[in-house]
Amino acid sequence: SLHDALPISSNPPPEAAQQGSVTISPRYAALGQGGSLQFHATVAAGGAVEWMVDDVPGGNATIGTVSASGVYMAPATLAQSENVTVTAALATSPNMNYATSVVSLIQPGVVTPTINPQVATYSIYLPAPRSVTINFGPSSAYGLATWTQTTPSPNGGEISIFVAGMLGLTPYHMQAEVVLDDGTTFTDVDQTFTTGTPPSTASVVASSQSGGTPQPGIELFDAVFPAKQAEAFATDLSGNVIWTYSYAGSADDVVQPIRLLSNGHFLVQISYASSAFLIGERIPAGALDEVREVDLAGNTIRSVTRQQLANALTMQGNTIVLGSLHHDVLELPNGHLVLLLTTSQSFQNLPGYPGTTNVLGDVLVDVDQ
Repeated sequence: SLHDALPISSNPPPEAAQQGSVTISPRYAALGQGGSLQFHATVAAGGAVEWMVDDVPGGNATIGTVSASGVYMAPATLAQSENVTVTAALATSPNMNYATSVVSLIQPGVVTPTINPQVATYSIYLPAPRSVTINFGPSSAYGLATWTQTTPSPNGGEISIFVAGMLGLTPYHMQAEVVLDDGTTFTDVDQTFTTGTPPSTASVVASSQSGGTPQPGIELFDAVFPAKQAEAFATDLSGNVIWTYSYAGSADDVVQPIRLLSNGHFLVQISYASSAFLIGERIPAGALDEVREVDLAGNTIRSVTRQQLANALTMQGNTIVLGSLHHDVLELPNGHLVLLLTTSQSFQNLPGYPGTTNVLGDVLVDVDQ
């Protein structure tokens, strides 16, 4: 990631401080590289003010400069996001009368493509704790927004957010909105990203009844026929494809179903026809029989296959013979998954079926994390 080589300090961000007769405003601020801010200092008893940045009179090009009138100028280029302190001190007694302001200097975010042509990753490093939201849209007016993510540490850290919900082969603008725990806000520079060519999906035609207003949101599909590169996909309310999920398997594999999880990931079940074991069909080479948790980019976070379940049941001494995963999967509030699989059993002389008949049934399997 962007800041793997920049360890987060073990010390919390500095606090604004005051001693004696000097006050400063604002007490907290956030700036990007090259940004400027006017500070104001008041000395109750009067007297000249000396300005410093990180205890350096007037500052310097690395930490930023501050003028005799209190105008702070951030460095033109930031090597990393960091906090600096701007101090206003009484010139005649700087150690006894001073006030400080904490300025969070935030390096511009970085937008990178993912394995999904319609999803970008927006990464930005915060030197203080709180949260980031990404605004995006086809112009700098944006109009759409991601969810909000918080920093990984009480000291700040890097936040990476998937920006998804974009049309294919379309240029987009995106911009991070930052809120810090000290109450300051920061708006990143405008970033641009052009989406790639999405895989083919089933066609969707959307219409609304005259005078009707559809509820907000998106539509999530898992289409079985006709077979396309991406069976799982999402559209906006006009029927435009704004997200897809593709996987490598056999021609017989289908998504049944795909579900949105509470953490923003998807739960995807991929398997072949559940009757294959019963009627003696040959399972095609490369066929999948698996439940996956995938993120918006399509990366697999965790997965469990039918064979893994079968092996685990055998180790527990269970004699149930599993057929295939099929048709549904649920996430429980405790994070477990409830899987639905086929199993078959032989019966003798069922009404209308003399002799031995194999009957397909179901088994539910609870799997922990």
